[in-house]
Amino acid sequence: MQRILAQARKELTQIRRDRLALVLAIVLSLILLALFGEAISFTVTNLPVVVHDYDNSPLSRRYADAWRASLTFHVVETPVGERPDLALERGDARAAIVVPPDFGRDLLRGSGAEVQVLVDAADANTANVLRGNAVAITNRFQRSVRGVSASPPIEMATRLWY
Repeated sequence: MQRILAQARKELTQIRRDRLALVLAIVLSLILLALFGEAISFTVTNLPVVVHDYDNSPLSRRYADAWRASLTFHVVETPVGERPDLALERGDARAAIVVPPDFGRDLLRGSGAEVQVLVDAADANTANVLRGNAVAITNRFQRSVRGVSASPPIEMATRLWY
């Protein structure tokens, strides 16, 4: 403890002798704080995603529209018949949403519909934000279709691609 007090006393003596060092320490710290406050942001917007709708039913189109309505995502069109993972490999999209055949029928029957989300996980923060927003969009869509007490839920399988 005596060493710490001695070091603190020495530093305070140095700062009292050299006012410029004190000013620089405070000013540079404030500049870094302002810079990092503006430059580092965990808000993710306008992420390109691809929606592959193999069902093409009214409900699956509404689900795709729920993705289009999000401020976080921007739905990118791909050629018809192209595999969804190719958009991830080319870097055209950060995620691919695959709506399987019979999505609408299974949802209306109450047997539980499935959706697959392929996420480009090269950036871990963006991948986690994307996955969380995907769950939120799916839950909101499900509540709008079947009410709050929907059972069974839409099963969303998320696959992270590296």
